[in-house]
Amino acid sequence: MAHLYNRDQGVVWIGSNATLVCNREGYELIPVKNREGIELTHRAQLVGPFEDGGIRDHATNWGECIRNKSIQTNSPVEKGAFATILAHMGNISYLTQTKVVYDPKTKKFINNPQADAYVKPPYHNGWEFPGI
Repeated sequence: MAHLYNRDQGVVWIGSNATLVCNREGYELIPVKNREGIELTHRAQLVGPFEDGGIRDHATNWGECIRNKSIQTNSPVEKGAFATILAHMGNISYLTQTKVVYDPKTKKFINNPQADAYVKPPYHNGWEFPGI
């Protein structure tokens, strides 16, 4: 997303009624306009920063954790997993053309075996999913 939407980092979700742009400084919902020029939803924006020091301190902390073999990150894996799951849900919904509802306890989609097929794809050539 480098320098798109006037930001140098972050993530963008493009929807049918609006585009949601998120990064460590906040988020912005940018409405799509119909043929008459009327916005299909309300514009919204929330400005941060939401993390002290922003991306530079985040990257520094990550590097220090690697060097020191420490798990004391400013962004624990659970936080990253939550954000990643949301992105995967959007992709899987698009790929299956179905509504998806994810159950974090079972790590499966509710009543959607077609979507579940994307959660843990079949491995090949002797590879197995590691047990945790």
